[in-house]
Amino acid sequence: MNTQETQEAQEGESLSAGITETTEPNKGGRPRNDPGIECWSGRSLRVRRTITGISATKLGKVLDVSQSTVLRWEKDLGAPTAPQVRALAQLLGCSPEDLGREPRLA
Repeated sequence: MNTQETQEAQEGESLSAGITETTEPNKGGRPRNDPGIECWSGRSLRVRRTITGISATKLGKVLDVSQSTVLRWEKDLGAPTAPQVRALAQLLGCSPEDLGREPRLA
């Protein structure tokens, strides 16, 4: 490897040093890539979906996502976008903020 190749390799390493890939699931909190939604609770989605009797399949079809995506959201392995959260809230008869809080069961 000549000097120029060595220098280019080092520059490439330094550029990629600041980039980290994460495969860790989103464990609640703010939905990924969407600063417009304060927080997310998959448990709240699961409880509200179950109470309203809407299946994960039907919810997925309405939101144009797969059933497995809905189930991943419920397990906090991902989070919907802000428009999806608003659509979920409308379908489930609650506010978007309600989907960010643990549900209270009476």
